[in-house]
Amino acid sequence: CIELAGLSARNATNLITSSGGKNELVMSKAAAKEALNAARFIGMDTEKSAKWAAAVAGDIAASAASASIMTAEQIASVAAKASKDAALASGMSQQDAAEISSLTAGRVAAMHAKAMEQNPKDTMETAQRATEEAASVAGVNMSQTSTIVTRLLAGIAAENALVAATQAVDAALDADLTIEEAADAAALAAANAAKASDCTQVVADSAAKAASTAVAEGAESRKGLTPRDMAAAAVAARKAAKISGMAEGKASRLAVAAAASIAAEAAACANFAFEEVTSAAARMAKRAAEAEDMSVERAMKYSANVAGQYVGRCASAAGLSMQDTVALAARQTQRTAAAGGFVPAKALRMGVETGGEVFAEEVAEAGKSPAEVSAAAANATRQAAQALNM
Repeated sequence: CIELAGLSARNATNLITSSGGKNELVMSKAAAKEALNAARFIGMDTEKSAKWAAAVAGDIAASAASASIMTAEQIASVAAKASKDAALASGMSQQDAAEISSLTAGRVAAMHAKAMEQNPKDTMETAQRATEEAASVAGVNMSQTSTIVTRLLAGIAAENALVAATQAVDAALDADLTIEEAADAAALAAANAAKASDCTQVVADSAAKAASTAVAEGAESRKGLTPRDMAAAAVAARKAAKISGMAEGKASRLAVAAAASIAAEAAACANFAFEEVTSAAARMAKRAAEAEDMSVERAMKYSANVAGQYVGRCASAAGLSMQDTVALAARQTQRTAAAGGFVPAKALRMGVETGGEVFAEEVAEAGKSPAEVSAAAANATRQAAQALNM
């Protein structure tokens, strides 16, 4: 909805102004304004609306600039300026606007480098240079620049891993191999691609997600997704994570999360009611946990945690406030835990813990410092406790 509003504004602006030259910023400004209006119209909070407007502005400016003869770094610079201007116009602070414009510059430079068929390592270097240059111009300090670059490179590595895993799955299924054999191929391809990207950050999480996604999508495109396919996707996630150096226990937990996520998406695509989608995710989490030889109690705990996290992510994506997101995640976890046989006191504690985790993860993904993540977790946990009347 938001991207469409921005694109429509870009096209309308393009009709009444000459294309090329300084037109990139004219179009991006109009696109950002309409993207912001769209975000607010569908109920997003101020911070998320501003981020969307900035992202749309950067993409629109980059698209317009790429029509002229520019290098990846020059296009990235145009996108960064458009993104920062849109962020400030949307009410974002100078620091946040500088950060999002730096990230936009790197993302745009990477897209352009890939379009020019640069190899993964050169693409990474191009994206890093563009990010650091934009950050320097915007006045971002060295520490925060390093954090932004790490986030960006991990994202690019994840994209590369997904492409490689998808190709491996397609080749395996085209050769009439089983879904389990395709999962093995996906795990190896995703892990190798992540490593080949020469990213300094450990990307086991990204490789695991890429492998499981590729297996699920490959199966879905051919014959529809079955529980066996979802189980194979979970195994692919665990194997990719282990190949990438992740410990056994953490890799198993990642497999459970991957299976639940795939089940939820499949149920949502089948137009299940929201409660049914949540239940599907919880059931698949329990099944995957048991397949990983976890105890019944632990499997039920993961099932409740997955249900709460899914509800929390949906609430956050819909633009709900931190307080509402945390409360919904906590209540869903508590209900699922109670239905799974946990005593009320234990179900209550699980709800509070999940509520805190949901918001803390969102803050961590935004590239905030460990201290900020810790403070967010404490605040969200307190909000969850209040929501459950502890």
